[in-house]
Amino acid sequence: MPFIDVIDKRRAAEYVKDQLSRGTTLASLVARTIDLSRGCYRVAMPETKDQSGQFDLRWEMFRLAGDEEALFARVIKMFVRSPKCAVILQDTMKSMSDPCMSDAPYRTLAITYQKELYWTVAGAKLAQLPDDKMLDVINHASFWPFSAFFYIDAISKAKGELEDADLQLIVKQLVGVAVGAFDDRSYLVWWRDDLRPFPLVV
Repeated sequence: MPFIDVIDKRRAAEYVKDQLSRGTTLASLVARTIDLSRGCYRVAMPETKDQSGQFDLRWEMFRLAGDEEALFARVIKMFVRSPKCAVILQDTMKSMSDPCMSDAPYRTLAITYQKELYWTVAGAKLAQLPDDKMLDVINHASFWPFSAFFYIDAISKAKGELEDADLQLIVKQLVGVAVGAFDDRSYLVWWRDDLRPFPLVV
């Protein structure tokens, strides 16, 4: 099952803005400053789904194929395979001081902005992970709401803490945003094809 183009871009943009409004400082900054009318919207769902009728991106009103998460993992892996390309995942439910963070398997990917927690995905090593391992990385982020930001000019993971200038850089170099869709069992992606080709053929 592929990512397919969303016909109703206005509804998709409203949905993305709503999801971002519930997120972190970075999500709010993206919602305020990025023109979401520039770009395409794609969602992982069956090609046979008729978009002309009732089409609610929040709730699953039809049967999904079941491979939506693995497909999204491949999008991330293919994107970060290119030098300097990175994805940052917001986490609205945990903080660095939580006891579970002391032995989190991907703790080295954690980075903070003030008290907010984010997970950074970049580099050839992560790009080579099997789909199920990349899903483990993705699942470290929170899903209520889920947001992933695709950008160029990756921030060093050794940095440890994001500053205002780093958030501004991410926004400036942003090429895509993904939010959870259909009961968070799939993903809606806004993408600027004029800046970077979408990692998977649509």
